[in-house]
Amino acid sequence: MKIAEIETFCVRVPLHPVSWHSANIGGWSGAWWEMPIVLLRMKTECGLSGLGEAPKGVAESTVRQYAPLFTGRDPLDMTWQQLPIGDVWNQAGGVYQAYEMALYDLVGKALELPVYQLLGGAYRDRVRGSLCSGQMWPDDAARRARLAAELGIDVLKMKAPMWATRWWNALQPLTGRLART
Repeated sequence: MKIAEIETFCVRVPLHPVSWHSANIGGWSGAWWEMPIVLLRMKTECGLSGLGEAPKGVAESTVRQYAPLFTGRDPLDMTWQQLPIGDVWNQAGGVYQAYEMALYDLVGKALELPVYQLLGGAYRDRVRGSLCSGQMWPDDAARRARLAAELGIDVLKMKAPMWATRWWNALQPLTGRLART
């Protein structure tokens, strides 16, 4: 089995602007909903295909530039530790993730095994859900946390720039606001 073709597709997941970030939060992260996601489909000569996804912000051209390194290779003979694009910590980390995901999908289909079996078996029988949001002002974050609680979700993931201490300071009173509401 050889990889015959790699296709990429850009998709934009529509979001209402304030469903991710609070209003008036600008800059690169303020346009999060406008950034495309690159999907890749790795096809073999025998008709199997594996799908992968690069994180938002990785350019389609960057994902495509690595396709020739995989074309013509047998995914069953590739070692996961030595993918031809480096590792998850290099500058093409998102590209690595997309190709690794597609390879796992492809190999799982070829061996007729779910990917979790390729990774050593099931770790748990349930996955805890969470509500995720972008950067929010404290009042908006409190509303988001109340919504999560109403939905029975007890984990809220929020984006905040690490260098901006004002975000950390602003999130400190969040617990108190929730307790009072």
